[in-house]
Amino acid sequence: MKRIAKIISRLVLLTLLILTSNNTITININIEETSTYSIEVVDLSNNSVQTIVPEIKVQAGEYEHTINLPNGNYVVACCLNGNINSKKVQVK
Repeated sequence: MKRIAKIISRLVLLTLLILTSNNTITININIEETSTYSIEVVDLSNNSVQTIVPEIKVQAGEYEHTINLPNGNYVVACCLNGNINSKKVQVK
């Protein structure tokens, strides 16, 4: 049971919340421990639209990033310590 708890705790290092309003995407990230992360926005054809955060090492904490994009459907991909968490968003 301890081993399972340890695996789960490694997976829950990141809380990713994405809000959209008036061509703006706001990305709120809560990182629970010192980590390396990056954020990239891609279109549905998997073409890179914008790198919001290049791969950097950060301390535990909350981070917010805001960008403007034209109307469309996108995927926001956050890579934390080599693990990718992605969310599909629609900008109107």
